[in-house]
Amino acid sequence: MHVGPSVTVTPPVKRPQIRAYFRYTPSVTAIASDITDNISADYGNFFVKGVSIFYKLIFLGVESWWGNGKYKFTFEDEDSYGWYKYSEKQKTKTSSTRFCLGF
Repeated sequence: MHVGPSVTVTPPVKRPQIRAYFRYTPSVTAIASDITDNISADYGNFFVKGVSIFYKLIFLGVESWWGNGKYKFTFEDEDSYGWYKYSEKQKTKTSSTRFCLGF
Protein backbone atom coordinates (compact mmCIF):
# COMPACT_ATOMS: atom_id res chain seq x y z
CA MET A 1 0.00 0.00 0.00
CA HIS A 2 1.38 3.40 -1.00
CA VAL A 3 0.06 6.71 0.30
CA GLY A 4 1.05 10.04 -1.23
CA PRO A 5 0.67 12.62 -3.97
CA SER A 6 0.96 11.96 -7.70
CA VAL A 7 1.15 14.56 -10.48
CA THR A 8 0.33 13.87 -14.15
CA VAL A 9 1.09 16.33 -16.93
CA THR A 10 -0.60 15.83 -20.31
CA PRO A 11 0.17 18.36 -23.05
CA PRO A 12 -2.82 19.35 -25.23
CA VAL A 13 -1.13 17.97 -28.37
CA LYS A 14 -0.14 14.35 -29.01
CA ARG A 15 3.02 14.18 -26.97
CA PRO A 16 4.28 12.04 -24.10
CA GLN A 17 2.47 12.07 -20.77
CA ILE A 18 4.66 12.57 -17.69
CA ARG A 19 3.84 11.24 -14.21
CA ALA A 20 5.77 12.01 -11.02
CA TYR A 21 5.02 10.74 -7.53
CA PHE A 22 6.24 10.64 -3.93
CA ARG A 23 4.74 8.06 -1.60
CA TYR A 24 4.99 6.71 1.93
CA THR A 25 5.02 2.91 2.07
CA PRO A 26 4.60 1.24 5.48
CA SER A 27 6.11 -2.24 5.31
CA VAL A 28 7.12 -5.23 7.38
CA THR A 29 10.75 -6.12 6.82
CA ALA A 30 12.78 -9.14 7.92
CA ILE A 31 16.47 -9.97 8.11
CA ALA A 32 18.18 -13.31 8.76
CA SER A 33 21.36 -13.73 10.80
CA ASP A 34 23.77 -16.43 9.68
CA ILE A 35 25.53 -16.32 13.08
CA THR A 36 22.49 -16.96 15.28
CA ASP A 37 20.24 -18.71 12.73
CA ASN A 38 17.45 -16.34 13.77
CA ILE A 39 15.10 -14.20 11.73
CA SER A 40 14.09 -10.80 13.04
CA ALA A 41 11.15 -8.80 11.67
CA ASP A 42 10.19 -5.18 12.18
CA TYR A 43 7.82 -2.51 10.91
CA GLY A 44 9.71 -0.38 8.41
CA ASN A 45 9.14 3.15 7.17
CA PHE A 46 9.86 3.40 3.45
CA PHE A 47 9.53 6.21 0.95
CA VAL A 48 9.22 5.94 -2.83
CA LYS A 49 9.75 8.59 -5.50
CA GLY A 50 9.57 8.14 -9.23
CA VAL A 51 8.86 9.51 -12.64
CA SER A 52 7.39 7.85 -15.76
CA ILE A 53 7.04 8.97 -19.35
CA PHE A 54 4.18 7.45 -21.38
CA TYR A 55 3.94 7.61 -25.17
CA LYS A 56 0.98 5.78 -26.69
CA LEU A 57 1.38 2.17 -25.40
CA ILE A 58 5.04 2.36 -24.27
CA PHE A 59 6.37 3.76 -21.01
CA LEU A 60 9.79 4.34 -19.48
CA GLY A 61 10.27 5.03 -15.79
CA VAL A 62 12.68 5.23 -12.87
CA GLU A 63 11.81 4.70 -9.20
CA SER A 64 13.83 5.06 -6.01
CA TRP A 65 13.07 3.46 -2.60
CA TRP A 66 14.65 4.15 0.78
CA GLY A 67 13.88 3.38 4.40
CA ASN A 68 15.10 1.76 7.62
CA GLY A 69 14.35 -0.95 10.15
CA LYS A 70 15.47 -2.00 13.63
CA TYR A 71 16.10 -5.66 14.39
CA LYS A 72 16.84 -7.64 17.55
CA PHE A 73 18.67 -10.97 17.52
CA THR A 74 18.85 -13.29 20.53
CA PHE A 75 20.97 -16.41 20.92
CA GLU A 76 22.15 -18.73 23.66
CA ASP A 77 25.61 -20.15 24.23
CA GLU A 78 27.46 -22.18 26.85
CA ASP A 79 30.76 -21.44 28.55
CA SER A 80 32.50 -22.77 31.65
CA TYR A 81 29.96 -20.99 33.90
CA GLY A 82 26.90 -22.42 32.17
CA TRP A 83 24.37 -21.17 29.62
CA TYR A 84 23.95 -17.49 28.89
CA LYS A 85 21.63 -15.52 26.67
CA TYR A 86 22.88 -12.70 24.46
CA SER A 87 20.90 -10.19 22.43
CA GLU A 88 22.02 -7.71 19.83
CA LYS A 89 20.17 -4.82 18.21
CA GLN A 90 20.89 -3.84 14.63
CA LYS A 91 19.61 -0.88 12.63
CA THR A 92 19.77 -1.03 8.85
CA LYS A 93 19.14 1.47 6.08
CA THR A 94 17.86 0.19 2.76
CA SER A 95 17.76 1.90 -0.61
CA SER A 96 17.33 0.82 -4.21
CA THR A 97 16.65 2.19 -7.67
CA ARG A 98 14.85 0.47 -10.49
CA PHE A 99 14.24 1.26 -14.13
CA CYS A 100 11.05 0.22 -15.92
CA LEU A 101 10.19 -0.31 -19.57
CA GLY A 102 6.67 -1.38 -20.40
CA PHE A 103 4.46 -2.10 -23.38
